[in-house]
Amino acid sequence: MESSSKQDIHNPIESEAWTWVASLSGDTPPSPEDIQRLHRWMAQSPAHHQALRRISEAWDDMDVLTALAVPGNRGHAPAGVFSATLAWLLSPLILLWLVVQRSATFSLASPARFASVAMVLAIGLSAGLWQQAERQSAVYMTALGQQSSHQLPDGSSLTLNTNSKVSVAFLQDKRLITLHRGEAHFEVKPDKARPFEVYAGTRMVRAVGTAFSVHMKNQQVEVLVSEGKVALGVQATPPDAEQVAQLARSIKPKTSPPPATQTEVLGSLVAGQSVVIPAGPAGVMDNIAEHEKQSLKRRLAWLGGQLIYAGEGLDKVIADVGRYTPIYIEIIDPALADIRIGGQFKVGETEALFKVLEVGFALKVNRLSEFHVQISRAD
Repeated sequence: MESSSKQDIHNPIESEAWTWVASLSGDTPPSPEDIQRLHRWMAQSPAHHQALRRISEAWDDMDVLTALAVPGNRGHAPAGVFSATLAWLLSPLILLWLVVQRSATFSLASPARFASVAMVLAIGLSAGLWQQAERQSAVYMTALGQQSSHQLPDGSSLTLNTNSKVSVAFLQDKRLITLHRGEAHFEVKPDKARPFEVYAGTRMVRAVGTAFSVHMKNQQVEVLVSEGKVALGVQATPPDAEQVAQLARSIKPKTSPPPATQTEVLGSLVAGQSVVIPAGPAGVMDNIAEHEKQSLKRRLAWLGGQLIYAGEGLDKVIADVGRYTPIYIEIIDPALADIRIGGQFKVGETEALFKVLEVGFALKVNRLSEFHVQISRAD
C-alpha cells in the first residue's frame, strides 16, 4: 500500500484538518468541549469533510468507505440505511487511523492517548446510532385547516389532513405508526419482512403494500382502502409509536416491545371498501361499505385539496367544511340537514360554500360574529 497524501500548506482548511488530527495524538485527552468544537468544525462545509478525505487517501480501501456513505435509491431503502449507519460507525475508526498515520510515536500504551481514542470511538458510535434513530422516527402534525405530505424512511408516503398528528417509529421487524388525532392517508412500500401497522386508539390496521386512509372521529375510527388489502384488529393496550421513537433515540434496541395484550383480529378490507370501527367493535365487519370508482375519488378528493359532493346531505357537508375552519357553522332548522348538496369546493374556502347556499338553495347565512355563522331558511 503506497502513501501519497501530503499536507497542502496553502489550504487553511487542509491545515486545520491536520491540526485536528495531530492534536488527538497528544498526552492530554480531548475534553467534551474539544469534541464539540471538532464536530462544529466538520459541519461548516463539505470542504471540511473533503479535507479529511484527501488526507486519508493513503488508505487504498477508502473508496469502499466512500461508497458506503452514498445513499441508496428509494427502491433499496433498507440497504441505504444500513450503508449510512455503517459509514457513521466506521468514521471514528477512520479518524483513529489518521492519528496513527500522522504520529509515528503514537502508542495506545499511554493512558491519556488510550482515553482519547476511547472517547472518540464512543462519541462516534453514539452519534451514528443517534442519527440512525432520528432517521427512523418522527412526529408529524398539522394545524386547523392545514395539510401536509411526508416521505417515510422506507419510501412509503404519508399525507395528513387538517388538525392531525401521527408518530412514526420504523423498527427492524415492523413499521409502527400511531394516529393520535385527525386523518391520515398512507401509500405503503411493500416489505413483507416488516408489516406496516397503524394504531388509532385501540384499533389496528396492518398492511404490507397498499394504500389506505384512517380517520379518528369522536370514539370511532374509519378505515378506507384505495389499493390492495389491509387487516383490521383491536388491541386493548396498543404500542405507542411516539414512546417507541423516544426509546430509539435513547439508543435502545430498535425491536418491537412485546405486546401487552394479544390483537383481536376483526377481518380484512380490500380496495374500494371502508368500515367504521366503534368503541365496541363486535359485529363491525357486517357493516362494510362498498365504493365504486367515482365515489372513492370523491372520498379521497381532500388529498388534492378539494371537497367534492354528489348529493350528500347539508349536515354532512357542513361537518366536513367545519373541519378546516375555526368558524362554528350552525344549522338552525333541523329540516335543512336533509338538503342534498352537489359541487366542488377548495379546502378551507367556506365563503364559496356560503355563496352557493344563498344563491343556489335560497338559504340565509347569518354571520353573528367572525367565528359563528347560522344557516336558516330565507325569510
